[in-house]
Amino acid sequence: MHTNIQLHNNNAVKDCFLLLLLTAFIYLPFLGLPPWDGNEPLRVIIARDMLKTGDWIIPMLHGKPYFTKPPMMNWLIAGSGSLLGVVNEWTSRIPSVCMVFATALSIYFLTAKWLSREGRLFASLATVCMIGLIKKGRTAEIDTLFIFFVMFILLIWLNGYVRQWKPVLLWSIALSLVGLGFLAKGPQVIAYFYLTIFAYLLFRKRMSFFFSKEHLFGLLFFVLILGVYMFFVLQRISLEQYTNMWINQIVDRAESRTSFSFIGHLILYPLEGILSFMPWMLLTIPVVISRELRRQTRAFLSNELFVFSLVMIIVNFPLYWVLPNARFRYFLPAGPFAAIGIAFLFEMYLNEVKENPAIDRFVKGILVFSSVIALISTIGSITALFILKIRAPGSFTLYLLILLCSIILLGVYILHTKQDISLRRMPIWIAFTTGLLFITYSYIDSQFDASREHNPREIAKGISSTIPDDVGIIYELGYRRFLGITCYLNKDIIQEDEFSDLKSLGNGSDKVYFLFDTKYLETRESRKKALKEIVWEKVYSEFFENSRGEIVLGRLKKTPSGSTIGHGTGSNALLSTVLSR
Repeated sequence: MHTNIQLHNNNAVKDCFLLLLLTAFIYLPFLGLPPWDGNEPLRVIIARDMLKTGDWIIPMLHGKPYFTKPPMMNWLIAGSGSLLGVVNEWTSRIPSVCMVFATALSIYFLTAKWLSREGRLFASLATVCMIGLIKKGRTAEIDTLFIFFVMFILLIWLNGYVRQWKPVLLWSIALSLVGLGFLAKGPQVIAYFYLTIFAYLLFRKRMSFFFSKEHLFGLLFFVLILGVYMFFVLQRISLEQYTNMWINQIVDRAESRTSFSFIGHLILYPLEGILSFMPWMLLTIPVVISRELRRQTRAFLSNELFVFSLVMIIVNFPLYWVLPNARFRYFLPAGPFAAIGIAFLFEMYLNEVKENPAIDRFVKGILVFSSVIALISTIGSITALFILKIRAPGSFTLYLLILLCSIILLGVYILHTKQDISLRRMPIWIAFTTGLLFITYSYIDSQFDASREHNPREIAKGISSTIPDDVGIIYELGYRRFLGITCYLNKDIIQEDEFSDLKSLGNGSDKVYFLFDTKYLETRESRKKALKEIVWEKVYSEFFENSRGEIVLGRLKKTPSGSTIGHGTGSNALLSTVLSR
């Protein structure tokens, strides 16, 4: 007995170490190379402000409170920056990588009652190496944190339910975690929890467990945690404003601009889901084409974890599928449960491979096909990059050469030894190949991004070099207009809503700098008029992107009377020049 426990512990340590190595291999290389993109600048700016002001409770974006998303991810980024000494691209993305690893570990240990060692390792590997999760796990966004909470809460509840914890303890722990999960992304965690639990208990005909006084008692813990957070929020805005903010976000997801866009969403959303859960969705093909294997899957309906995972996916998917503006990343918390479901299929394949060699041939075929595609893509990339090197010196780097050669060597090795690779080890090879391909893609993409003519990092450098060192504040006109640039500025950024707000800032000083984009001017005629009423000069400008036009850095000028308010002297011609470019 003691020997079995020791062997079990040794196997668990080996598997966890493998998961750690694979996570590090896929997520850490070139993690800090791409510039901040998407919502990353938003999280980073808020985290930096927390470190600077010491106020970790109320998120501040360019001088104004930001309540659109709760602050937990900002805390993690700020904590990482504080621990490692700086908030940059690498340190801001480390929390997401840690969340991916935490998700994999949680799956490995929380599914032990229902899956074998091979099945648990498969589910964890598939989660780490799922295309949709890799894309988000290499960013400083909140998605992997949210995925972790949804997975952890639901699996904790299922373990407690099946192991027959005291109901009051089960509901109290689960709903306390839901309260913490709210701080990650907001009310979506409540929807995931209750839709899944309600549907599961309805399927198991245990609705009395849902409508119980123990559940009601557990809600007190959720209300307590949420109440502490809301106490600080309501110091800045009213409950009505906060509620309306979330309602508006939901309504925005439900609006469809055209009937065609909604139909396109209905068609493309499931396809995007299949791609996001690749390459592991390919392992469902044998079940689809084999009647005998489909018959055997009926036995899974007696397994609580499989049923629970299936219910989670089925009841939550329609909610996002029918919302025209819902992105698939909102449904990514279902990824770990898809991996768990496929893990059951993998266990079945392991048991049936001797009786049905076609399963082994099919899975090896997936690996061989991936290797061939990788080899073809690599040879094509080398050819294309060789041509690009002539046109753009420096594009063909040593790192890229190492990556491409690694893919070629891996592909050749797999093709040469495919007969010796057992089905049990196949997921590791698939994960390793997928990870290497994604790392190479990420590196190439970051190189092309860095070579963009209007790179936000370079624009920020141009702005910083123009502003004197003794100027500590830059005023930004408009809300979240170009965070991809302001996140790289080493000055305090204060948001102003209108050009008229600048009139009171001058006070005879010629060191008031402000940023705006030309598209912002074009949204209202009154803004052009207000810009003409102040005396200013353009000190820097650069085209950014089509949706923003040109980024303009202006400086207020003193008039002979010492005021920055004038009658547009010298500004009309300047404004015409700005708008004509």
